[in-house]
Amino acid sequence: MAQYQEAAIVLKSRPYREADSLLTFFGQTHGKTGAIAKGVRKPKSKLQAGLYPLSYVTVELYQGRASLATVMGADIIQGFGRMRDDLTALSWGMVLADIVDGMWSEHDASPETFQWLILGFEALSQGRDPATVGMTVAWRCLEIAGYAPEWGHCRDCGQSIGPTGPITLLVSEGQAQCKDCSPGKGVVISLGSFKTWQQWMTINPSRLGAVEAHGVIYRELYDLLDRYVVAQVGRRPRSLSFIQSLMTLSQDEPSTKRGETP
Repeated sequence: MAQYQEAAIVLKSRPYREADSLLTFFGQTHGKTGAIAKGVRKPKSKLQAGLYPLSYVTVELYQGRASLATVMGADIIQGFGRMRDDLTALSWGMVLADIVDGMWSEHDASPETFQWLILGFEALSQGRDPATVGMTVAWRCLEIAGYAPEWGHCRDCGQSIGPTGPITLLVSEGQAQCKDCSPGKGVVISLGSFKTWQQWMTINPSRLGAVEAHGVIYRELYDLLDRYVVAQVGRRPRSLSFIQSLMTLSQDEPSTKRGETP
């Protein structure tokens, strides 16, 4: 049994009993941790301000014999207020939280994933293109977790992928096929989309969001991410379904720059 302090992102929060909340944290040192915040929904609770979903906090936890830790205290480090004021940016923030929650087990630490979450929320709060930031960070987190697709060579013939497209990714296997071997069962993307994806995977974190995806490239890469996450996690996060709803309503990509084409 121990009480400890942790820098963490609040991935999720849901009501429990009369005034409690069940929370999921992703900490820099201890990874994903489930916890209960007792009395947090009472009007005078001192914990309430520091436990909003997608907040960056310093949290004090007590881990007893129960599977859930108990929140003893919480102070907000960064609330990412501008991200919360933009529905599309907030939705992509929730996508990142859902992907990390789905990919990591309890107490499985990943400081690199933690840093990418912070970078992603900061970029979304700074008004950078939400879809580009969200998809870039999502792919980087998948890579860190060991789920990055293998694009280098065709699964069947062994030839290097490129320099021409289209390219097929078998999402359940995470392997690519060249245009000559593709049976039409995977997700097909153009060479332009593939090159955009490659830039996302090598971009300096300080330039996060600089390589934007719009029009056809956005739609191809969103569909690829959506189907890849479902194949690897085993389910479609609600946040990805909500992004799809926003796309349907707007008849345009969820971007800060509307009406652009690649």
